[in-house]
Amino acid sequence: FFVLPFMNDTPFNDDGLGTIASTELLRVVKGTNKAVVPEDMRSADTSRDFFSGDKVRLSPLLREGKRLGVTLLAIGKIKHVKYRQKGDDVGLFRQKKAIAAVTIEMRMFDIAEGKEIISVTRAGDSTASQTNVFGSDDSDNPKEQRLELVQEAIRNSSRLIAGDITRALEKISWEGRIAKISGGRVYINDGRASGLNIGDILKVK
Repeated sequence: FFVLPFMNDTPFNDDGLGTIASTELLRVVKGTNKAVVPEDMRSADTSRDFFSGDKVRLSPLLREGKRLGVTLLAIGKIKHVKYRQKGDDVGLFRQKKAIAAVTIEMRMFDIAEGKEIISVTRAGDSTASQTNVFGSDDSDNPKEQRLELVQEAIRNSSRLIAGDITRALEKISWEGRIAKISGGRVYINDGRASGLNIGDILKVK
């Protein structure tokens, strides 16, 4: 299982947001032990290379998945980013709350079967509070804090999508092929790196 860096399809100008989304997805899915996530895998492509509007360029995506050697490949978009502040404008102590809300779309494909397995859209948010004394600078939060809130909202959205992925993985049967038969021994073309453990029982079709 692998995720390409997400496409940032919003006016919020930070290309690193797409990498945050894909990295968080990989981290959470790997922690569930429901899929094998390759270590240190890299691709020169990103999700942007496989989107054409709302449609996916399936043939190039499948070729990239085969080149990477993965069974499942996911791509996605950051579709909406909103940031706002609210709070009191009167009184000696003025309480302000900053809110970042993000909407993410993820689409996962079975490379061998050449088909889409799931498509989900999730929204997440992040908040921070601040108390200003009357007469102090209570203008908008610095860009750094705004970016941190948006990044955390992306991570929260990604964790929700990771839950959708793990539920989908539970419905997918593992498949391998017989590589060799020698006497009474049957060798298959996968092993521990594909999630197999000693004692697992396999069904031959």
